[in-house]
Amino acid sequence: MSSLLKDLAEIGSNDIKLHEGSELIEEEFTMACLYISKMKSEVKTMVKRSEQLEGTQAESNKKMDDNEKELAACQLRISQHEAKIKSLTA
Repeated sequence: MSSLLKDLAEIGSNDIKLHEGSELIEEEFTMACLYISKMKSEVKTMVKRSEQLEGTQAESNKKMDDNEKELAACQLRISQHEAKIKSLTA
C-alpha cells in the first residue's frame, strides 16, 4: 500500500481513502498499483522522447541556418560572376 501511496503522491493525488478487509478491495488496489506504474513508465518514456525530439530539432535548425548562410554566399558569388560576364561581353 505504501508503494501505491508513493506513486499516487508522485502524480499529485493526495486525497486517497483506503478501506481494508475485502479481497475485492485488495484486488482493485493491486490493479490501481499496476495502472499507476504503467502510467509512470509511459510518462517517463514520453519525456525522454520529447527531449530527444527537442535535441533533434535544435540540430536541424542549426543545419538549416548553416545552409541558408551557404546559399546566400553562393547567390552572392553567382551575382558577382554574372556582373563580370556582363562587363566582359559589353
